[in-house]
Amino acid sequence: MRRYPARALLDGADDATALFTRIVERTRQWPAQREAAGGVRPTADPRARAVVYVSWQLAPLVLGDQVGRLLGGDPAETATATRAARTGLEMLTGGLFADERRLAAFTELDGGAR
Repeated sequence: MRRYPARALLDGADDATALFTRIVERTRQWPAQREAAGGVRPTADPRARAVVYVSWQLAPLVLGDQVGRLLGGDPAETATATRAARTGLEMLTGGLFADERRLAAFTELDGGAR
């Protein structure tokens, strides 16, 4: 069942494209609400944040076999999904990098645009 939506997203089917767009637009809403409450860090580009976040969340759907192989189980099974979710939450909560050197270097190369 998971292969059909994954294939539709990869093939650019009209319904899948519309669904992805709706998911991104809805995803833009919850961080914006939590920003106001102090639970999410602000961003200069809310739409890009939503697109990247949704793409990360859908990656196991598209790459399920590869993700499962390396995590040791089906990504739809609770143990594997929990392992991946915990790791994702650690990265999103604490951040992956210990400082801002990479962001500063990228910002410099990008002409200061954020």
